[in-house]
Amino acid sequence: MDIKKPLSPHLQIYRLPLTAILSISHRLSGVILGFVYISFVFILLVLAFNVEMFNILLAYFNNFIGKIIVALASLTIFYHMTNGVRHMVWDLGYGFEKPKLSSYTVLMIAFLLTLVFNILIYI
Repeated sequence: MDIKKPLSPHLQIYRLPLTAILSISHRLSGVILGFVYISFVFILLVLAFNVEMFNILLAYFNNFIGKIIVALASLTIFYHMTNGVRHMVWDLGYGFEKPKLSSYTVLMIAFLLTLVFNILIYI
């Protein structure tokens, strides 16, 4: 019998658990935050040296695309922060009983914080 079976699950049939997806997303959000922080420092430097250019940047961030960029950056910050808190709780030995519940909690809190922050910033 010459049956060729795969030695390991293929990516097409293997589904990563939610905890693994959030772990990968946590690392990716950390990289994105590096660029967000560099951009923030650039904006502060522009503010310090050139008020006219800062007004141009401010006008850019007050249109629809700028608001989307700010919303995504704030979502990245809040997601990274809440997932980091979850990892610290795990380091204390809690939260392993229901990792799916903690994953949904992290996502819910991150989205709620992003929503509240963006409502407060644009009112």
